[in-house]
Amino acid sequence: MRRIFFRKVKPYNIISDDLVEKGLKALSEGLQRLSWLQSISIDMCGFEYNSDEGVKYLSEAFQRLSSLQSLDLDLSGAQCLSDEGVKILCESLKRLSSLRSLYLSLARCENLSGEVLNHLGELLSRLGPLKSLSLLLSQNLPDGGLQSFGKGLLKQSSLESLRLDFDYCGDMTDVELTDFCKDLQKLISLQSISLSLSDDDEITDEGVKSLSECLQRLTSLQSIHLNLACRKNITDEGLKYLSEAFKTLISLRSIHLNFCCRRKITDEGLKYLSEGFKTANSLESIILNCDSCVEITDQGLKYLSEGLKNHASLKALEFNCSCCKKITINGKKEFRDALKSLVLKFNY
Repeated sequence: MRRIFFRKVKPYNIISDDLVEKGLKALSEGLQRLSWLQSISIDMCGFEYNSDEGVKYLSEAFQRLSSLQSLDLDLSGAQCLSDEGVKILCESLKRLSSLRSLYLSLARCENLSGEVLNHLGELLSRLGPLKSLSLLLSQNLPDGGLQSFGKGLLKQSSLESLRLDFDYCGDMTDVELTDFCKDLQKLISLQSISLSLSDDDEITDEGVKSLSECLQRLTSLQSIHLNLACRKNITDEGLKYLSEAFKTLISLRSIHLNFCCRRKITDEGLKYLSEGFKTANSLESIILNCDSCVEITDQGLKYLSEGLKNHASLKALEFNCSCCKKITINGKKEFRDALKSLVLKFNY
């Protein structure tokens, strides 16, 4: 009966708060008997002592699950995991010809190097056609930047949803981002993209310009999520470039922008964004986080409300301007009053 039950309930969730290597070995042995599984979610976030040996046990199970279509594996914070463990994992995943959705988090795995991106690039070049891919990373880039990873990503031409978190990859430059965007812009089936580049590094408005040009070529996009928090060299000019992308994407329905802690973002930046939003005729939802952008004033709110108050399709706006000390109580009230027709969440 249990076997029949799990055939009906195909997603199989495993929370691994206190698993040790022996437990992972036993888990692996059990999973290998469930060859009918189509979806697995394994959460080992914060399990510091997860090691290459534990990942090896899981990899032995994965390569036997020939029906697996969706894998969600969170190894965040695994301090004992090395590049070799990730290589073993990637080798096993290459055998999953039915896989269509992959979520893999290697964030805060401090023992990993940039070589991991090369392993992931090779994996992507060998996997069958994915529809959804999410990779969360925090390793410094390898020699050659994202070149190997980008070439692997190019093989996934059927991707519809892509999430890439490069948080704290602190040595990424405009040149490396531009080269990566040349590959990214060829994924013309993408409908949803989420790109996180938070942390202080060398990316400037020129890098954002390349990203904007890339987005403009992804004409099927319906959802954009960009995290540019704590980028010290991005200014209003960078937001102007992004607004140009919003103007051209006629299918765009959702925008989520995070540019908090940017002291070089001013009212002019919000004016540029407002102009981009205004001409995005299919737009239904906007989330803006400009927390601690201390140069934004009431005038910035006015620019934003003027651009959005008569938008034909927009239904919801979430706006975070916490610690924007130049915004007054009266400015916030006028902003709310101007956007009464929207479902408005205003954090300040």
